Amino acid sequence: MGRKPNDLIDETNWRILEEIQQDGRIAFKEIGDRIGLSCSAVSERVKRMEEAGLIQGFTVRLDEEKTGLTIRAIIAVKCHSPMKEHELLEKLPVLAPVRQYWNVTGANDFFLEALFTSVHELHLFLSMLNLYGQPETSITIGKPYKGFLKHPRP
Repeated sequence: MGRKPNDLIDETNWRILEEIQQDGRIAFKEIGDRIGLSCSAVSERVKRMEEAGLIQGFTVRLDEEKTGLTIRAIIAVKCHSPMKEHELLEKLPVLAPVRQYWNVTGANDFFLEALFTSVHELHLFLSMLNLYGQPETSITIGKPYKGFLKHPRP
């Protein structure tokens, strides 16, 4: 019988996860040196976490401003109907400005994080969203980055 992903998260694996979240290109030898394991032990642990689906891939973080995407909007959307909610849910994964989205409970149906090069581009996007529901937009003025999980130590 296979292991569940949470069976793999012991103290040592949390330390490995924290290291590779900080730098996805870190050498397993360097991780091992930091946490007191051999390179092969770190490699085997990472391989098991990947096979279990706990580690789902390694990515690159870009500086959005250097790509010209200087406007970050958080957009709440209250859909016109359940059918419009379903249609928007199907459309969101392919919309270029959308970085992340959440289908939520409560007063709104979605929260989106989207990036734009101009206010005009944002306006066009909001016009498209109006076909599905009522968007409410906030422009961010800062983004403290916290893009990794830490061990929830007591």
